[in-house]
Amino acid sequence: MEGSGLTRGNLLRLSHAVELGRKLLPAIWPHGFATKLLGAEHLDTVNEIWWLKFWRSLVAVRRGPKPNPATPDVDWLLEVRDGLADCIVNLEVKRRTGNINAWFKNGSPTVSLEKVAKKFQPTGRATANVVAVTVYHRPLADELRNVADWLNQHAALDAVLVWVENNAGGEALLKFVRPEKPWIKFLLKKPDPEDLLVAGLTKGTLCLPEEVPAFLQKLAATVGTHTS
Repeated sequence: MEGSGLTRGNLLRLSHAVELGRKLLPAIWPHGFATKLLGAEHLDTVNEIWWLKFWRSLVAVRRGPKPNPATPDVDWLLEVRDGLADCIVNLEVKRRTGNINAWFKNGSPTVSLEKVAKKFQPTGRATANVVAVTVYHRPLADELRNVADWLNQHAALDAVLVWVENNAGGEALLKFVRPEKPWIKFLLKKPDPEDLLVAGLTKGTLCLPEEVPAFLQKLAATVGTHTS
């Protein structure tokens, strides 16, 4: 199962999470996530942070408030300012490994959204409630219709975003957005080419073995360190 990413993560995804944590969460990265990163929730946590890369013009990122341990809340509160756009995105991130298990068992990969809707309350026009889901096998047409129907049935939700890790060259980022808030799509960045290259791969380097020294030198120069 190594290639699926279910039990082993991708090195590039981890590096992106580290970069995002340092840039967007300097006060709590990495110590605020240490228990999860060093335990069974490592891959879920990397995925949760990695989803922050898709939002343009972030000016502030905060973890969801926890007024009461028994009260569900979203993972992130994102403050976005892009030209005339000045808005808040409440973002809940999920990693659904059952998607590929369903494909193995019955040939029907699912996108489970169970228990997600209760995390959100209705919002005004300048706030969006968004669910971001990572799956490991491309959903079939019927399942995509199920996602669209689920969104329509939950008035407090404004969008569902689905990243298909093993996208096999197809569209990797699927977007289901309510017509009342089309600006959500405007705030989303396109996937990086490198994300598409390593999708579904755990080793995740972007060069041939003989190119590794030059690759590491270039990477070190980017982050301001040295290699030997």
